[in-house]
Amino acid sequence: MTESEALLFLGIEDVEELEDTYEAKVFEWKNFFVNRFPVPKLFQSKIKQIQKLEAAYQCLGGESDNTEPISIDLAFGTTFKEVFHQYSERRAALKARLFRANSASELVQIAQSLVDLTLAYARCWDVESLNKTGVVVSKEPDPMDLLEAINAAEARGVHNKSKIEDLPENHLLLNEVKRLSLLLRMNAT
Repeated sequence: MTESEALLFLGIEDVEELEDTYEAKVFEWKNFFVNRFPVPKLFQSKIKQIQKLEAAYQCLGGESDNTEPISIDLAFGTTFKEVFHQYSERRAALKARLFRANSASELVQIAQSLVDLTLAYARCWDVESLNKTGVVVSKEPDPMDLLEAINAAEARGVHNKSKIEDLPENHLLLNEVKRLSLLLRMNAT
């Protein structure tokens, strides 16, 4: 990237505006990732944009902080409740780190970790045989409603995906299994 391309990409006329513009764009990206469900293809396209932001910043003399590598556990339990709690805790930790991020390169790592975590989580719920018509992948259910649905499913003897078809058609847990199964199918193409 040349200096003129970097200036154009950042929408600034001279290097004096670099730090303020960079910080503002990093803040905008933080908000984007905090407020969206990590749909892999969407996040991947945004990660590429952030990498361009970082390249433009560095091209104009900006220096990014060295970021500590992210290590996140992608192994999950065997019941819906265990998986739900583990995912919620790990995702909250990543979002907390997102709030503390000061550079685009750090945002890239966190966004990729959110994608990896979400795909690992979705694999725990995956049931290929379910009809996924009308399912919206990006529309995440309220966590408290989902936890309530998990409790209700457990009361019916459904603790994991092996008996998911025992739930009534419009059960929130069944809909979540469909949503996460569809997410995996969309990511595979």
